[in-house]
Amino acid sequence: MSMQDIFEVVLVEDHPGVRQGIRAILEKEGDLRVVGEAGTGHEAIELVAAHQPDLVVLDVRIPVLSGAEVAHWISRNHPTIKVLALSSHDDPQMVQDMVVNGAVGYLTKDEAPVSLRQAVRDLLRESVDLWISDSLLKRASLQITSSAEESITLSRTEYLILQHIKQGDSPAAISQALDTPPERINRFIKVLMLKYNVDSLEELATRI
Repeated sequence: MSMQDIFEVVLVEDHPGVRQGIRAILEKEGDLRVVGEAGTGHEAIELVAAHQPDLVVLDVRIPVLSGAEVAHWISRNHPTIKVLALSSHDDPQMVQDMVVNGAVGYLTKDEAPVSLRQAVRDLLRESVDLWISDSLLKRASLQITSSAEESITLSRTEYLILQHIKQGDSPAAISQALDTPPERINRFIKVLMLKYNVDSLEELATRI
């Protein structure tokens, strides 16, 4: 196997025992190599800048800087690096915060022994744009369908994006209108699709 076949990963988790478990899961795959481990947000940024890995497995709640802050820094400074959020919490709001700030996947620690390697492979092979575990998707769907649509909580930016979608504007046009980078608009749209349990802009436009 050549060096080009090796994907490099940085782990960010403040509990050494959990890091050891994650490393063990990943390194069962011959083409994944953990090149650094961090226990705080500052350490994470230093390691990512030094190694520029293919993927960062990032705990949502870490000391010094939050997972969302680290994900945002990575997306701004190293946009080709993928971030997979890993958390003990299955709160849909946390999923939204991480995705909006640049994460392309979210997995709970309970699911990691079964699903972590698949999530990493799907993201590195670019077979999916956004990897959310099945249980989280079901939870988000149940929360949405069990209440009136008008009760769905939207941020100001989400509301503005929805108004543009309703008008038939493209993501590029929304980016220009809101003076917001296209990749950030696309992340907001992915979150909105999760909230409304739809798979396309066309479906989203019919729900608002």
